[in-house]
Amino acid sequence: MRPLFASGPFFSHLILISLISFEAAFVASSSNNRDSQLLLGFKASLPDQSVLQNWVPNQDPCSFSGVTCQGSGVSSVELGYTLLNTDFHSVAAFLLALKNLEYLSLMKAGITGNISFRSGSKCSSLLTTLDLSQNTLSGPVSTVSALASCSNLKFLNLSTNSLVSSGGEESRGLQLSLEVLDLSFNKLSAVNVVPWILHGGCNELKHLALKGNEIAGEIDVSNCRKLKILDVSWNNFSMGNPSLEAAQLWNSLISPAIILYLADNKFQGQVPLYLTEACSTLVELVLSSNNLSGMLPTGFASCSSLKSFDVSTNNFTGRLPIEIFQNMNSLKKLGLAFNYFSGPLPESLSSLFNLEALDLSSNRFSGSIPISLCENPTNRLQVLYLHNNILIGSIPASLSNCSQLVSLHLSFNYLTGTIPTSLGALSKLKDLRLWLNQLHGEIPRELSYIQTLETLILDFNELSGAIPSGLSNCTKLNWISLSNNRFTGEIPASLGKLSSHAILKLSNNSFYGRIPPELGDCQSLIWLDLNTNYLNGTIPPVLFKHSGKIAVNFIAGKRYMYAKNDGSKECHGSGNLLEFSGIRQEQLGRISSQNPCNFTRVYGGHTQPTFNDNGSMIFLDLSYNLLLGAIPKEIGTMPYLFILNLGHNNISGTIPQEIGNLKGLGILDLSYNRSLWFPSPPCENSAAASGSEHRKSHCRQASLAGSVAMGLLFSLFCIFGVIIVIVETKKRRKKQESSLDVYMDSCSHSGATNTSWKLTGAREALSINLATFEKPLRKFTFADLLEATNGFHDDSLIGSGGFGDVYKAQLKDGSVVAIKKLIHIVDKVTEKRRRWKPLGRSSTRTSFHSWVTVRWVRNGF
Repeated sequence: MRPLFASGPFFSHLILISLISFEAAFVASSSNNRDSQLLLGFKASLPDQSVLQNWVPNQDPCSFSGVTCQGSGVSSVELGYTLLNTDFHSVAAFLLALKNLEYLSLMKAGITGNISFRSGSKCSSLLTTLDLSQNTLSGPVSTVSALASCSNLKFLNLSTNSLVSSGGEESRGLQLSLEVLDLSFNKLSAVNVVPWILHGGCNELKHLALKGNEIAGEIDVSNCRKLKILDVSWNNFSMGNPSLEAAQLWNSLISPAIILYLADNKFQGQVPLYLTEACSTLVELVLSSNNLSGMLPTGFASCSSLKSFDVSTNNFTGRLPIEIFQNMNSLKKLGLAFNYFSGPLPESLSSLFNLEALDLSSNRFSGSIPISLCENPTNRLQVLYLHNNILIGSIPASLSNCSQLVSLHLSFNYLTGTIPTSLGALSKLKDLRLWLNQLHGEIPRELSYIQTLETLILDFNELSGAIPSGLSNCTKLNWISLSNNRFTGEIPASLGKLSSHAILKLSNNSFYGRIPPELGDCQSLIWLDLNTNYLNGTIPPVLFKHSGKIAVNFIAGKRYMYAKNDGSKECHGSGNLLEFSGIRQEQLGRISSQNPCNFTRVYGGHTQPTFNDNGSMIFLDLSYNLLLGAIPKEIGTMPYLFILNLGHNNISGTIPQEIGNLKGLGILDLSYNRSLWFPSPPCENSAAASGSEHRKSHCRQASLAGSVAMGLLFSLFCIFGVIIVIVETKKRRKKQESSLDVYMDSCSHSGATNTSWKLTGAREALSINLATFEKPLRKFTFADLLEATNGFHDDSLIGSGGFGDVYKAQLKDGSVVAIKKLIHIVDKVTEKRRRWKPLGRSSTRTSFHSWVTVRWVRNGF
């Protein structure tokens, strides 16, 4: 009988296959072991061993979080947004040494130090992509050359770090054969940065981004034949008068590129003709935020391949050259905002049928909005910005034919008539902004059909009638602003159904009835301004039931202005929150023409709430109404509340002690109410029931004594207040409120802050932050204030303004704060007597914050 496994060719092949499989398994196992050692070594080098929790020994490294394997080893490591807090040397020694690594992302991972390799460190020859953006890498940009050991590297992102120009970059250049290089938002400033990057050759370079530095000098990319995207915006590149050198510069920029970003540089003067002659291949051209002037050259018509053309924020003049853009058959985005174009809007705008975004805001266009603008049934217009011009006439009902519209902004014009009911047919509309016009009539109920609507801003018009209850059908609404109109009726309780509702402004109208308790169902409400109406009843405690649970990140990034009211008799409320995108700051005066307030201080920026799921209201203004009853203690549950204004109502009762929990409070106004006081400590209970009558008698005696003491103290304060006023009137040096603002701003940054609504991108003139303070509540008696300010002596006076005087005060612990003593003149004599009205017994301590404005005047006992 032949053996079962006889020798022969089949048996030999079987053994060979087995050996190969075993060898492959051994190689894979060996590679995995080496990768595991490197990954575990990297974790061991971290200062915080609690991160990367599942990176543990005796486990397959392919199962580690952020790790992907392919073939015989680790091919990808994705640890972006993981706070590693480690040096680049650890990255180089362990992660870059992974033999089969192709992709490594450490975006915003807390990587520090210089880009350098320790002796013996190697980089994977397979690595193609390295993302180290949004870290704090430092040192000269020339150290990037150390990555030349990553021989196959093609995509390198080092944006948003702290790399600097040494001024003496090596002459041999970067020496990396990259396809994509992003060095945006570093600290590069030398004139030789671009030549150094390109000196080693740029044959493979397709995308070069140097945005947000301070680079100047040459930008000759003419040898980069594959370059498609060049972004050198937000730098210091310039071009003076036309010259041969300038022509060579423009030609070298444009000839290889398809997408060219030159925004925010120092280009000035007229656009040279040779720029227009070399742009036939361009798909996107951005020249915004420079100092270019004159008329747009007709030669731009040769840029026939352009899909995006943006020259906003320059000084261009003349009429709108529609014939230029009619030749750009593929044009989708046209940005001409913040220039000085003038004249009527041409009817032929409708011929740009491929246009998706048209921004003509902040110019000097006049006349009416063309009825034909949306007449082409094939139009694709999604964004239409015509605000901040001099447009008159009515809003064309035909705008509803632009069925793809997502954002319609016609504010800051002189438009009349009513809001067309046809706008209700815009089923994709998210933003409708028509504020500061002369519109009248009611809000069309047809707007309730737009279920995509997120923003409805109609302030400063002459609109009337009631708020359509059907707006609750627009479940995505997050910003409703109807202030300074002539609306009447009750506030619809149905608005409480809007779970995303974050901002509700109904001030300066004629609304009446109660404040709907249903508004407390708005899970995202952070800004409630109902001042100057005829609202009555009590403040619903349920209004604050979502405090500590609010999240509003979905409204981040909206540009706004907060104009603080000047405090004059005619000016009601604390201030006005205005959606301010695309409007010139210098034209704020147009608001005063429809509002009795002179805005003494203006804050600007972009909405950026800093809380996640633990937020609360930050602004509550119910002043100048007919509200009754007590202040609900639930108000004290709002940790991020910055402004609380309940003044000029009929509120009475005790001021709840819970207000002391409002650690973020910056402005508190309870003035001009019926009767408000701080609660006195209760009489101490006795365990013996037989002593109850004795306790009642004791309480009555204590109450009587307290009343007498309070009356005497009140008289003393009034006399003392009159003396102070007389002395200060003779000695006070009048100072401008603007200088006080600057002082307040500098002092507000001296301590730790917790800004509940950040102001990003504000200019210097708008640099005062709506910041709240993490410092604990300070408790002062009136005597403490007198001692700290040397009796409010003139030597302690640091500023005077419309709200009162500010004194520098040094407390007993040595800290320096400012005390504002408020003035609100209605009847001069009466007001001076009431300016420092006592709030209770002399032993009662009042809680103040540093830099907190508190108004108590005109409250009885």
